[in-house]
Amino acid sequence: MKLIGGFLVTVAVLAGGFTAGNNFAIYTYEAGLGKSENLRTMADLFSQIESDYVEEVDLGLLEYAAINGALESLDPHSVFFDPDEYAELQRDTQGNYYGVGVEVRQASPFGLEVSGIIPNGPAESSDLMVGDRVIAVDNQSLEEISYTDSIFLIRGPIGEPVSLTVERVNGEDTNQLTTHNIDLVRDKVHTPSVTLELSNDSIAYIHFRKFRLDSSTELSELIEELPSSTKAIVIDLRSNPGGLLSEAVKSVDLFVDEGTIVTTRGRAGVLLETFAATSGTVTELPLVVLIDEFSASAAEIFAGALQDFGRGEIVGNTSYGKGSVQAIYELPDESAMKLTIARYHLPNGRAIEAMGGVDPDIVVEIPKESAHTRVRFRSALEERLPEDPQLTTAFSTALELIEQ
Repeated sequence: MKLIGGFLVTVAVLAGGFTAGNNFAIYTYEAGLGKSENLRTMADLFSQIESDYVEEVDLGLLEYAAINGALESLDPHSVFFDPDEYAELQRDTQGNYYGVGVEVRQASPFGLEVSGIIPNGPAESSDLMVGDRVIAVDNQSLEEISYTDSIFLIRGPIGEPVSLTVERVNGEDTNQLTTHNIDLVRDKVHTPSVTLELSNDSIAYIHFRKFRLDSSTELSELIEELPSSTKAIVIDLRSNPGGLLSEAVKSVDLFVDEGTIVTTRGRAGVLLETFAATSGTVTELPLVVLIDEFSASAAEIFAGALQDFGRGEIVGNTSYGKGSVQAIYELPDESAMKLTIARYHLPNGRAIEAMGGVDPDIVVEIPKESAHTRVRFRSALEERLPEDPQLTTAFSTALELIEQ
């Protein structure tokens, strides 16, 4: 970590800073950190709001809102985290928290869609299913609650109960929904970023949830556990939102011997060119990589790099298309800013954002409400295959590669 302009920069590339608006803006202006007279205008504006607005204003929240607005004007991936949100980000990066053991994403029109059931968590022994939409927590509707605040409602002190109200597709009729109340007790949850299952056909299925600290080490350890009968590997990156660039690079390095894995280009040109550093652990076994529209950032680097190296067949549908690099800047009040500092390019020079994501070699489009989204990840691999067209295609592709 290092200080830049009074900010503490945490060099973990993803893929009170403001104590009083008046004082901070004046300090920033006088310190020469800004080049615009608008900083003085901002100070005057906050002062006027504080003295004349019809109701008493929490200037701290107002200043946070101003920062949010400034970053949103840059790009979708530069964001501000208040102290609670930043603490949540740190817990997520480390993979430990108190909750119910589910992975979620923003649902439409509101709420949280369950995208995964975490092994050994409270939800694993409940009736909660992948594809369920959480619409209320402890009878509090999520309709007007942000994604982050919705997650905070589910998480809480260990041992305390929480009730989730979920909507579920009823059978094959995607227009017919049923509502269920599911009661759980919060517990400490560790979310392994990588898990392994073996099929009867000697195919290893590796589910990669997110690129966290030590994810590449977890992957390496799982690879070392593969039996000698293993003939191919299927790596599932669907719904993987990315994470740490360094972990994606180290993970790719396990499958290739040499070459440039990713090039990072910033305002001043090439900032970093990362090469395969060690002899690949698995260079002979055929690889099949599954992606979908929720595979983003570091997940796209992993899939795209293996595709450029000709190291694996990519199956599914086009990935999210996030090809930028963010750095975390910690602020004195334990808030933080995630700022886009560069864009990355794949081994063949391709820029992920410019090409709109990584395109699969084998396209398997699947409706959002398809049966596979309702399959529990804790069920046996062979039981999931018939209900999951993308996974079935990936295994068929792996078998074809074995037979070549």
